[in-house]
Order: sequence, then C-alpha cells, then structure tokens
Amino acid sequence: MFVNQTQTVISRANGNHYEQATIIYSPALNVETGVVDFFANNFTWGRSSGPGTNLFWVPSNFDDILKHRSARLSTQSVGAMALARLHKSSYYLREAQRHYGLALLSLAELWQQGVDLEKDAVLITVLFLGFFEVLASYSSSSRRGWTTHLGGIGMLLGMRDEEYFSTDLGARMLLQSRNQSILNALQTKTKVPEAFQRPIYRFKQPTSPDIMASHHAEMLLTRLAELQAQHRVLGPSPALYDDLNTLIKTLWRWSDELPSSWSFSVHVCDRGSPFWWATRCDVYSAPLISHVWNKIRSAQLVAFDLIYETSLCVSSSLESQSTAYSHMFRNGTFTPEMQNLVIDICATIPMFYRPSNATADPRSDIGSSRPVLGTTYWLLWPLEIVGSKRDAPVDLKTWIVNCLERIYQITGIVKAQIAADRVKHCRGANAAP
Repeated sequence: MFVNQTQTVISRANGNHYEQATIIYSPALNVETGVVDFFANNFTWGRSSGPGTNLFWVPSNFDDILKHRSARLSTQSVGAMALARLHKSSYYLREAQRHYGLALLSLAELWQQGVDLEKDAVLITVLFLGFFEVLASYSSSSRRGWTTHLGGIGMLLGMRDEEYFSTDLGARMLLQSRNQSILNALQTKTKVPEAFQRPIYRFKQPTSPDIMASHHAEMLLTRLAELQAQHRVLGPSPALYDDLNTLIKTLWRWSDELPSSWSFSVHVCDRGSPFWWATRCDVYSAPLISHVWNKIRSAQLVAFDLIYETSLCVSSSLESQSTAYSHMFRNGTFTPEMQNLVIDICATIPMFYRPSNATADPRSDIGSSRPVLGTTYWLLWPLEIVGSKRDAPVDLKTWIVNCLERIYQITGIVKAQIAADRVKHCRGANAAP
C-alpha cells in the first residue's frame, strides 16, 4: 500500500505571498490507488501498536481489509476529499463524493449479508465515512452526518460488544470511535452516547500504559460532557457545583500517574514575541500524547468556566463552602493557573501554523517544519477553547483566529475556518456547537 513514495511541492496562498508546502504521496496518484496511498501517508498510525504519529490507527492487515469493497471505497472517499480540500480541486471533490456514495451502497449490501467475517471491514468503513463528513463539512449543521455515523458505530458495538473487544483491531477502533464521539458531545454540549460511556476493562490482550493513560483521560472527558449537558439542560445547582469541583480536582491530578514517556520538553523558540502565550514550542514523544495532554487542558478550561457560571447562580447557597480551586474562578478572571494552561496549549502549535514566526529564534527549527496533515485536526478544538475562553485578551483571540485561518489556508481543513469564525463571534463562553 505504501508504494514508492515521492514528494511534490505545492504553492498555497498566504496573504500576499506564496509559500511551499511539501505533501507526500505516490507518484501514481490516481483515484483508485493514489488516494488510498495519500490517506495512508497522511492520516494513519502505520503498522505499529504504539501511541502512533497521526490520526488513525490501522492494523497490520489493512491491505487485506481494503480488499473488501466497502472499506476500500470509504478509504478512497476520505483520501480524495482530503486532496480536494488541500488543492481546492473540484475534480477530487467530485471523485470523493462519488466514492462516498458507492461506499454507502456497498455498506448497505454488506449489512444485509450479515457475514461475521466482514465485521472489521464494516467497522472501518463506518469510521472512515464519519471522518469524510468531518473533511467535507462547511457548516455546523453538517455535523449531522458525522453524528449519524458515530451512532451507527455505537449500535454495532452495542450489538456485538464482546466480539469487538476480543480483537486488537476492534478495541482500537472502539477507542478511535469513542474519541470522536466524546469530541462531538463536548462541542454540542450533550452526553456521550451510552455505547461509549463504559470504562474499558475487557481487553483480551495486554494494554500499553499509553493506551490506558489515554483511556483514563477519555473517561474524565466523558464525565465533563455529562456535567456540561446537565448545566445546559437543567441549569446550575449546588449539586452540579460540587460535582464540577470534584471533576476539576481529578483533572488536575490526571498527570500524577502518567508513564515517563508522557513527559515533554519545554523550549523557548520565540524570545521576541510580544505575547506571553506564544514564546514556547514544546516537544512531545508522539503527537497523540500532545493531543491527549491538550484535551485535559482544554477540559480544565471548560470546567473552570462552568464552575464560575454555576457559582454566580447559586452563590447564596455556597457562602459557607470553600474549595481548593475557588481562587481560580471566583472573580471570573484569567488567573495564573489558566494562563499556564493556555501557554501549554499554544506551545503545542507548530511554528509553521503560527500567524508570524518572523521573530522566532533562528537557532531553533523546533516546530518549523510542516506537520503531518492528520495531526493538524487535533489542534482545532484546543485552539477554539482557548479563543472562546472567558476573559481571553483580545490579542489572544486574534492570535487564535489567525492560527486557525492559517491552518485553513495551508491545509484546506474546513473545520479550521469554521472554528475561526466561531471564535470571532464568541462572546466569552466556551466553544458553541
């Protein structure tokens, strides 16, 4: 599948000038084979069981799975849509939509057959069709397709729970699906679907410390989504206030039990920056680890705002209460603790995507190279949370918007522009659906 990789250099408009961005793909780039290769090189974790480098983990027998028509068509649709966005190509857009339609038809046929041997192909097909919706999206309302596909995966897992837990592929696809489902719930302020709520304790094979650390983080995010939905539907209450404080303490302690591989090195890479949040460019052992760290940091920022809003509404019943974290939200200000979270998140943004790196230290090339396309999606939610943070300085919001718009200009990722528009119109609450 990974055939004779070569490089092509494209020009991408950025303001009044053009810059070079290197994209890796097969020299035989065509819709039937090349787009699969493009997807594999830019969006997969490769053939290892480690924490990975990109967006999706695929099994060692991915080539065999692609022999199934539905899995192959769904992969082609994702690869073609990514190329359509990257190159702003109407040709690849048409091909992406065509393969998406064919994949849906093939999936329906596969579902009717109900062949047990096809379950891995079905799971990957539905997962990739959901990601197609993410790539294709031009509006918040279009998340319905993504939500529908995630619901389909939840139904598959609910029907054949033990079977999917019994294989390495099934367990990892569950983790990937739940990751997306949790993100969707947090963005829409709804609960995580029941199929993805339960802790994973039935892995049939030994699970790495990295996977368990990520799993623990997802359980905390699931709890945050539940409390956020409760706040939206039922409103503030003393009980909600207590639950949020319990959660924030747990989020704060999450890093205490991390394996040593989850530590990161701090690098000052922009000494001349006028912004306190943009002077560092930290290095992590794997992009997945950086991503999970940012999810926990973003969750803390969301929880702080919920605690503050809840305390304002139920202050009379809380007068005699105190918490270890009350100083972080009592006045609704951007406290030092929150500033540190913002700095840590912004330090994961590669220099390549920052609005201006003209003042960056020329002795350091940390973060200056173009990131793998798949990892870029992991930056969007944390950036939007920071830009939508209560009492965020105007300069910070502008910096975040410029980062998101630059990501869109370079990669064509539509979600980045949508997030930038939301931050522009945000009135101080966390990211809206």
